[in-house]
Amino acid sequence: MTRWYQWTLIFFSLTQIAFADPIQFDVVNKLLQDIVKAVTKYDDLVEYARPAFNERFSDIQAGRLSYQIDGFLKNSPWSPEKKSVVVAGASFIVDNNKTHQGVIAASSVKVEVDSLALFREAGRVALERNPQPPSKYLTRVKDTLVQISRVNDLTKLYQILNAAKQLAIEIELDQIKQRPENAARFKEIMKSFDSFKIMALPRPEQVSEIFILSPDISAFAKGTKFAVFPYLAQIQITETSLRVEVKGFAPLSKDQIDKLKSDLTNSLVQIQMNVPEENERLSRKFEKALIVFKQAIREGKIQ
Repeated sequence: MTRWYQWTLIFFSLTQIAFADPIQFDVVNKLLQDIVKAVTKYDDLVEYARPAFNERFSDIQAGRLSYQIDGFLKNSPWSPEKKSVVVAGASFIVDNNKTHQGVIAASSVKVEVDSLALFREAGRVALERNPQPPSKYLTRVKDTLVQISRVNDLTKLYQILNAAKQLAIEIELDQIKQRPENAARFKEIMKSFDSFKIMALPRPEQVSEIFILSPDISAFAKGTKFAVFPYLAQIQITETSLRVEVKGFAPLSKDQIDKLKSDLTNSLVQIQMNVPEENERLSRKFEKALIVFKQAIREGKIQ
């Protein structure tokens, strides 16, 4: 396909979309799934991954987009013999309110997993990295990590997490005393700790579910098309699952929103038309994302 012919088709498709001819999300989904299937075909960690836009909800011109990725992990460091089910999704809705124009964003990831085994693995990895808190707290920090690496029920995990929070507060306050220039940030620091809540259901003495809430966290999604400032972030922990949910708002001008719509429409048109260059770009993007995902799973870090 020549470059001239390719862009002629794209221009024609964009013209059709401008006159309310919608993106064919069923076609886009099929092609995306084919690309991801090819990328993960021989992967040693991911058995299956299926990305899909929500065809009923998504409408770029109306300012709505939602997608989900379902998948299976063949194994994991914390449960080598068990498969883990992963469900991740995100939605974006344009808010045209004159006082707070922008995009409302929400994302979530749920993993059906042996959560206690995952925390034990996290504690073990943290110990291997040889943490370096202020020397007077080193023994207590390492003891906390040892406890996490051996935790065997949610009640004990809840107790450890709360104790770790109190230890973090103590270390931070001690650092403020050691460095007077940090005193001006005291109220800000304590407000951050106060907003970080660890709750147990049905009661602290016999825990079946843990919620970690942090409505006051820094911006995320930087380096993409825009930065989202969260107003809610929470982690839900049971013995068989872990769910992370973030909701936030990205302040954007009308011009920025229009450009996002245009860029996304252009990209989806190319996918819909099965343009080889776009398919290759997406393949590289998924390959990079898979590398980052595997680093996070196996090493507990993202480079």
